[in-house]
Amino acid sequence: MKSSQKRRSSDRIRITAQLVDARGSHLWAEHYDRKMQDIFAIQDELAQAIAATVEGRMAATGAERSRSKPTNDLEAYDCFLQGREAIERRGDHDTALRLLRRAVELDPNFCQAYAWLARVCIFMFHVSLQLGWVNEALENARKAVSLDEADAIGHAMLGYTLSIQGQHDLAGLHLERAIALNPMDVRITSKHALWLTFTGRGDEAVRSLDADLRRDPFPPAWFWAFRGIALFQGRQYEAAIEALSRLPIRYYWDDQYLAASYAQLGLMERARECVKEILKARPDYALGQVRLIEPYKYPADLERLIDGLRKAGLPE
Repeated sequence: MKSSQKRRSSDRIRITAQLVDARGSHLWAEHYDRKMQDIFAIQDELAQAIAATVEGRMAATGAERSRSKPTNDLEAYDCFLQGREAIERRGDHDTALRLLRRAVELDPNFCQAYAWLARVCIFMFHVSLQLGWVNEALENARKAVSLDEADAIGHAMLGYTLSIQGQHDLAGLHLERAIALNPMDVRITSKHALWLTFTGRGDEAVRSLDADLRRDPFPPAWFWAFRGIALFQGRQYEAAIEALSRLPIRYYWDDQYLAASYAQLGLMERARECVKEILKARPDYALGQVRLIEPYKYPADLERLIDGLRKAGLPE
């Protein structure tokens, strides 16, 4: 499917042509700027240019997709599907870790299995606070991208992992590449929104997440955590509480934003209740560990979270 937009300014015209496949994946786009001298000559010229470009792009896309077929190993593919389902449907990351590790053991060239394995490793880092999990996530995400440069999930997971490490500039490059490859996948665009939040652009992140909701009114459950964090960064504490309260399962790292939001609103009893839930799940959790897992680019953003949690009673 091709779509185009036209804009005029004085004696010039800009035409934007875009190619999108039936699944909504972005394949190609280009801008053409021309003088408004002979509109019919412009039409002929652009038709030829677009036809030639699209033909080449379609051939390249076909080659990319041929290379990025999931796997020829049916057992590896079955492990991948079950592992992905364990994450998406049940939140069972232990099972997902076992299955995805088995998938890449059976097929060491299985790009998407590496990408999803990186995602599980990041979850395990937040559960354990052991930095070895971040290193394993980075290794798996890099492997995914090396196997298929055109795989959007691979770039998204590499960007997400780099963001967790605080490598925000490089993370942004990979997340933007992921969106260019597949701008319709909420799993990708929401991770980009979280990166925007960590780089001080919570309001922009909320607008992006609003667009996600218009495309997918029933997003994955963890979407509401990303939205809550973005709203907190943008000082929209009541809206942050509303978003975080929609999570069917809240982990301690979700409850810390809920606690800080209540505290910043002066609702101290509710804030302290959230801290009790945090310490019930992780008795050793303290403000020093918040600094370990929250990779804000600007210290002021992190300090506002720390301030809220200190008010709510989280120990130093």
